[in-house]
Amino acid sequence: MADCKLITRCPIFNDKMNLSRETGTAYKEKYCQGDNTDCARYILFRNNLAVPPDLLPEMLERANELLKEK
Repeated sequence: MADCKLITRCPIFNDKMNLSRETGTAYKEKYCQGDNTDCARYILFRNNLAVPPDLLPEMLERANELLKEK
């Protein structure tokens, strides 16, 4: 699978969020270098919505709430 097209500016991939090494690595493998279709950050980007800086990839419920407000 190809890397996410947001990888160069993703705060998770670029270690700009306060995450443990293990958590950061897991997110990178699953979402940044894996299947990003379930990444809350990518979903908002894909829908032309601002991505909250503290949004983590698995926060789909929060992403869905923001989509409803669109």
